[in-house]
Amino acid sequence: MNLPHQISDGTFGRIFHGVLLDEKDPAKEKQVFVKTVKDHASEVQVTMMLTESCKLRGLHHRNLLPICHVCTEEGEKPMVLLPFMAWGNLKLFLRQCKLAEANNPQVRL
Repeated sequence: MNLPHQISDGTFGRIFHGVLLDEKDPAKEKQVFVKTVKDHASEVQVTMMLTESCKLRGLHHRNLLPICHVCTEEGEKPMVLLPFMAWGNLKLFLRQCKLAEANNPQVRL
């Protein structure tokens, strides 16, 4: 797993843009969002992220990204992998809409 750059930063979590390599065919690459916890996250916060991921795994809805993988390893921060979307998340989209509206008040999105 290669984590080239951080996309978003929350209270106790972070989201990165990563590249997932297929062990059987290293030429196959899949771009993913990688959700993980910060170094200072408590055990409760880690458990909350993993519980949320377990509840969402297998859920299919047109407005939700499906969870591809959940990675846990003793002594390491857990990672939740989701398909990468170039336009980012809803928060970033709404922020961009607000900025576009502020720069051009005649345009209504």
